[in-house]
Amino acid sequence: MKKIEKKVDLNAHIADLQTRLYRENEKNFLNISFKNVSGREISSLVFQAKGYDYFGDAIVIDDKKQFPVVLDALHLKTGESVKNASVMVADEIRNIDLEEEKTVFSDGTSEEKKKPKEKIYYIDCFEKDRYKDKPELDELVEQDERFCCYPKEEAEGWICACGYFNRSDYTSCVNCGHDKKETFFGCSKKAVAQSRRIKQIAFEKHLQQMDRIRAKQENMELAGYFVRVLFILCIIILALWIYIRLR
Repeated sequence: MKKIEKKVDLNAHIADLQTRLYRENEKNFLNISFKNVSGREISSLVFQAKGYDYFGDAIVIDDKKQFPVVLDALHLKTGESVKNASVMVADEIRNIDLEEEKTVFSDGTSEEKKKPKEKIYYIDCFEKDRYKDKPELDELVEQDERFCCYPKEEAEGWICACGYFNRSDYTSCVNCGHDKKETFFGCSKKAVAQSRRIKQIAFEKHLQQMDRIRAKQENMELAGYFVRVLFILCIIILALWIYIRLR
């Protein structure tokens, strides 16, 4: 195992926000990607954007240096990502800053962006190249390739098997989407050990079955050998008998 330090914003609605400007059909577009880590289904997002020209000067639009960017009809469940959502922006923009302003959820409620509440935490992560870690890691990866550690309860929340720290009120991991109860049930140290024992027992039974089949085949081959030998002896005896009779 390797102890890894990680950091998470417990007040974040979205994570991994990425933007890219591109031109198409002589028009300027903003490409947006992010992940829902709010613990709830997001229906729409409002961002505040600030654009810059070639020289790095802020662009004024409608007498304002900032303008809203809205993404509607998302239906984005917790742990899911938006990739390459496109919004048309002013032609003169060559660089852009984007900041979340308001998140609207599928139940009709909304929340303004909160002040970040960062938490540093540590996970004991299994290493795929380490011989001792491989059997347990294989059990976890069998359930989800993102799983790398045992789930764990902490004072402010819980750590999923994927290594992400979730708030106490989240019933599903906002990173991988797995249900908390199912993750703790199937990925605990006890569950992994039990699964390994079951597979070991099944493997030993398989070996025993293969041994029985091999023994049966060997007995059949041995019986066939004796039959062939007996057949040859009978032919030899018959040939001797015929030879003696014809002398």
